[in-house]
Amino acid sequence: MTSGYWVWGALLLMGNTQASPGTDLTGEVSRTTIEKQSYPWMKEVFEHVALESPKSLSNVDVEVYFGSWCGDSHEYLPQFFSLIDRTAKKAGVHPKSIKYFGLDRKKTYEGYSNTRSIERIPTFVFLKDGREIGRIVETPRVSIAADTQAILNHRR
Repeated sequence: MTSGYWVWGALLLMGNTQASPGTDLTGEVSRTTIEKQSYPWMKEVFEHVALESPKSLSNVDVEVYFGSWCGDSHEYLPQFFSLIDRTAKKAGVHPKSIKYFGLDRKKTYEGYSNTRSIERIPTFVFLKDGREIGRIVETPRVSIAADTQAILNHRR
C-alpha cells in the first residue's frame, strides 16, 4: 500500500512542476536573451496585428516586467514581441526604448528596487519624457494591441 502512496505523491509533484529547457530569468535582460532560452511558450503568434496609429510609439519608452515562470507572461510577452515587430515592419516605427526585467516568484531580483510598484506580472509600463502614461497589468482589458493603442492615444 505504501508504494501506492509513493506513486500518487510522485504524480502530484510532477503535475506541479513546469519543465522548461531555459532557466528562470531575473534582472534586466535583452529580448535576445529571452528568445535564446528556447522556452516552449516563446511561440510564433498567429495574430498578425500592428498598431493602427503607430507614430506616437516613437516617443515612448516601455518597461516590461515579466516572469519566465508565469503563465500570463507566457501568453502576453510573445504577443507584445509580435506587436512591436509587426508595427516596425508596417510603419517603420519603434519605441524609443524597451527594457525587459525578469522577476522571480516574489516579484523581485537581487538589487531590484520596486520604484514602479509592480504587484502583478506581466506589467507593461509606458513612459513619455520619463513620466508614466499608462500600463497593462497582468491581463489586457481587450488585447495587447488594443490596450497599447489606447495608452498611446491617452484613452485608457
